[in-house]
Amino acid sequence: MIRFILLFFTFLSIPNLLSAEATPVILEDGKEFYEIGLNLDILEDLTGKLTINDVNSPKWAKKFKRSKKKVPNFGFSKSAFWARVRVQNKTRDQRVWWITYNYGLQDYMTLFKKIEGRWLSLSTGDKTPFKTRGVEDKTFSFKIKPMANSLYFLRITGSPNKFDLSLSSPQALMQMRTRDNLISGLFFGLVISMVLYNLFIFFSTKSLSYLYYVLYIFFYGIALFILQGFSHRFLAPDSIWISNNGFTFIFALSLIFLALFIISFLRLKEATPKLYWGIQFLVFIFFLVLLSSFIFSYSFSLKFLLLTDFLASPYIIFIAIYRVKMNYRPARYFLLAFSFMILGTVITSLATIGVLPSNLFTQNAIYIGSAMELILLSMGLADRFNLIQEENLKLQENYAKDLKVEVDQKTKSIKGLVENLGQGFMVMDKKGIIQEGATQITKDFFNIDPVGKSLQEVLNLDGEKREVFNKWLQNIWRGILTFRDLRQLGPQSFEGSDGRYIDLDYKAIYVEGSKRKIDKVICVATDKTQEISLERQLELDKQKAEFITTCLQNPVEFVDLMDDTFDLLEIYPKIKNNDEGELFRKFHTLKARYGQFGAKDLTYYINEIETGISKGELDNLDSKVIKFDSELQVFVKNNRLIIEAANKFMVDNGQAVQ
Repeated sequence: MIRFILLFFTFLSIPNLLSAEATPVILEDGKEFYEIGLNLDILEDLTGKLTINDVNSPKWAKKFKRSKKKVPNFGFSKSAFWARVRVQNKTRDQRVWWITYNYGLQDYMTLFKKIEGRWLSLSTGDKTPFKTRGVEDKTFSFKIKPMANSLYFLRITGSPNKFDLSLSSPQALMQMRTRDNLISGLFFGLVISMVLYNLFIFFSTKSLSYLYYVLYIFFYGIALFILQGFSHRFLAPDSIWISNNGFTFIFALSLIFLALFIISFLRLKEATPKLYWGIQFLVFIFFLVLLSSFIFSYSFSLKFLLLTDFLASPYIIFIAIYRVKMNYRPARYFLLAFSFMILGTVITSLATIGVLPSNLFTQNAIYIGSAMELILLSMGLADRFNLIQEENLKLQENYAKDLKVEVDQKTKSIKGLVENLGQGFMVMDKKGIIQEGATQITKDFFNIDPVGKSLQEVLNLDGEKREVFNKWLQNIWRGILTFRDLRQLGPQSFEGSDGRYIDLDYKAIYVEGSKRKIDKVICVATDKTQEISLERQLELDKQKAEFITTCLQNPVEFVDLMDDTFDLLEIYPKIKNNDEGELFRKFHTLKARYGQFGAKDLTYYINEIETGISKGELDNLDSKVIKFDSELQVFVKNNRLIIEAANKFMVDNGQAVQ
């Protein structure tokens, strides 16, 4: 904002004038350009009614005072100011020269030159149509053809007022304008590039900081465009408002968006609420400046703008320094950017009032400083974006750590609960591979760590059972049949070598959003060893009770059965090589008779003998018969009392001889 210190010196400085008459401008061969600020005699017309004949009369001629500055400034004044300059042409040719008024916002000016004894006036200014200018340029140039000793007068009015005059040949004027336009083109090209670049980033990131920055540099660029006198040439050639009140309007807009940019860029609302409300107040004041451009005169609006600008500048610098001390990294770019801008503005201002020499660098230091400001602020925005990403990444890391701890705790709690259920859980994929997370108890159930192994390997499936299992898996993921229909076709149990009996069940995990497409399958393993053992014992007790009842009710048949069994075993070696059909019939009849008495243990072994006979496995038949004989001896031993009771029952009833 201090970039407009230049305006302060331009509008409010008091000219330094001497009573003595200024020296004339002497045109010499080989020199194409002259700064004529120190060659001016100046008169202030308080009434604004003096004419060319008045100021050229002896009465008023002696009231002119010599300028002691290269650019005499009169600031805001209702007076008319006259400048008198004498030109002595000592060149060999009497060619055309140009008097150029280098301040593009002067309201009105008139050049008086004497031709054939008569004063000819040429009038122009930024409150007159653009076509009144002698050259289509941002400044005002008047064509003259000085003789050996020529006298010229220039009258200016408006707000503000200053004499920034130079005298140059057409070639020098063209070279100077080419250079100035090149510098201006580079600067405004940079402004346009920054606008487009940061606008693209805004659309990508949706960050308000980029939007405020784009609007700030856009309106700031237009304000400088107007200040340099380009508005009449390119924006609105016939508009008087745009280069006067329009300037305060546009510049007030740039200040509003600058304040909003500062709030967003420096994070004032969350970091420093008090400073935030202070900058909010500045936004309100800048808005009043904006309104004043429509209500009040250009002079009042410009003074109001300058006043608010200078009051706000120290506060903004203080905010930047304060945020730097708070170790907010992007604030360094902000402070450095405005430091370059201030330095460039001060250099140009000092060159304007003659403290520093006027050259290419000092004249364009404000452009250089502003360009550095734009570049550094863009870098600051990029750094701010990186900082936000770093903070978000750190937050994500911390959140991930906290979440991991929480998940681990909950997982540990859930896993402990699941482990205490006494059931094993294994999740398998479409290839039947057990995934990570199988409960610890499954290792005890299957005597193997199931993770990473196929379920068929865990269950020791082989041969036909393995093929059936693979087809079952394929049908599950094929999705033609429902899982409910396929569930019972999978392996239903596992019997370990240690006598454990594990019951198996299956639950489907469906793909999210689908009720048929299966992602994984959970195998639920439940230890049923004790239940099966009790069921078997109950079955044995039931069989025994049935055997006792049947035996005592039919003692004769039972004793006959025992006698026939021992007779068959006795004659077996003799008849085993005879007719296989007859041998099969004898054992089959024996099995049926034992079945009537509920002796299922014996029927199992007799059935093995039948199977051997029917398959023609006579070589292994002896071992099966021996096994049956051995089990029969155990049966007789275990049921000795029942057998004796049956015999006694028969004796008591006279049905048998002792």
